[in-house]
Amino acid sequence: MRRFWKSLALAAASFSHIASADPEPSAELVERQTTSSSNSSTWVYQGDVGGGNFTFTITVNPQNDDLWFRMAAPSVYSWIGVGVGSQMKDAKVYFMAYQGSSSDKLTISARGPCNKCEPGYLEGFGLNAATPPAGDPAPFGISNSTYYFSGYVANGTRRAGIDPTSTNQPFIWAVGPVYYAPDSDKPNAPLREHSLYGTFQLDMTKAHGTKLPALGIKENGVTFQGTASRDHDFGSPAHAALMGFAFVFILPLGILALRILNRVKLHMIIQGIGLVFVTVAWLDGFYISKKYQRSMHFNSPHQVIGILVYLLLLAQWITGFLHHRKYVKTQQPTVLIKPHKYGLGAVVLGLGIVNMAIGFPFANAGNYNTFYVPIVIGMIIVMIIGISLKRFMSGKRSKSSVPWGGPTGSAVPQTQAQYGAPIQPPQAYAGVNQGGYSGLQYGQRNEVELGQMGPPPAYNGEATKPRELV
Repeated sequence: MRRFWKSLALAAASFSHIASADPEPSAELVERQTTSSSNSSTWVYQGDVGGGNFTFTITVNPQNDDLWFRMAAPSVYSWIGVGVGSQMKDAKVYFMAYQGSSSDKLTISARGPCNKCEPGYLEGFGLNAATPPAGDPAPFGISNSTYYFSGYVANGTRRAGIDPTSTNQPFIWAVGPVYYAPDSDKPNAPLREHSLYGTFQLDMTKAHGTKLPALGIKENGVTFQGTASRDHDFGSPAHAALMGFAFVFILPLGILALRILNRVKLHMIIQGIGLVFVTVAWLDGFYISKKYQRSMHFNSPHQVIGILVYLLLLAQWITGFLHHRKYVKTQQPTVLIKPHKYGLGAVVLGLGIVNMAIGFPFANAGNYNTFYVPIVIGMIIVMIIGISLKRFMSGKRSKSSVPWGGPTGSAVPQTQAQYGAPIQPPQAYAGVNQGGYSGLQYGQRNEVELGQMGPPPAYNGEATKPRELV
């Protein structure tokens, strides 16, 4: 009996301990506690962002203005970024990240404001990579096809223009286009124009803390969520397409029209169309150059060669036009034909093709050379084969042609043995009683009658020269 009461007392004590203990938190509460701490504000965009979310978590220290933040987004995009401000022109800083020289290496960059153009690198801003604690599910770098960016800036709120007491601090965000990663460890690496962007606002009074926060996956402290907008950079593809079509197809086609078909006017028309294509692409290049830091000053090799090629192409077309115009009137070649055909032509086409290959890496699209170079090689082979066949057929035709009077040079002389009788000269031009030929015998000469004949008809006009192929 004593053992029974002792067991009952132990059971009651155990029940009392269990009843007084805190209940086990639900799965939702665990998720919130481990992913979004109470001393941070978190914004999450759950739209079409490469199959994942774009997350931004921030903590500020109002005592010394230090700033910590976390950022995560799919690495399919060429870059990701969050700026402080309501729009590009008044944003004081952009926190940006992109793939480095290896697939798992992350390059971070603080960049300054620029109205509708690529933000420039802020060398002295003081952005540093922050190391998450051991076992953190979002380590700094690129893993699981996701950018994980954690940063720290001493006195960052003052430098970035963030008000720790604001309940509606504005931010902007953006991601770069797919397949245009800079693959660079440099913080000032060239970037392409964003493909998706938007705005949001955070309550900074909920983000007061003294250390790097955990990366949140649920929103906390978001007071405004703007709509996302898509953007398309039509200028760069149009520039490449027009230039490529002109130098790889139109201009070579104009050369073949002259070399193979001997069609001068068709040659002029095709080359004129090519000049129009290049002119539009050239002007488009100036428009694009104003949007990027690497091209604003027009001092890159691609831009310098491009300007030179266009001026030479314009000079080539003008010399060809003036030469043809004068040749039609005089039927004589001019001094302009040599620089047009042998000087400017080869230089313009060669430099234009090479500059296209230089332009793709300049636009963060160096992988396009994988397709461009084989196309150029194919074009060159077609031109060589076409012109060679034309020359071969022309040479064969000239060797097999026979003059109107029959074969010459190797003809066998007529002899008495061949005809069986001596060859007699004609006795007279019988029946010709006018024009001074009456009574003439072969071998005789009548000066009087010859003088009455007048000049031969073939010499009444001016001498003409056969038309040369231009």
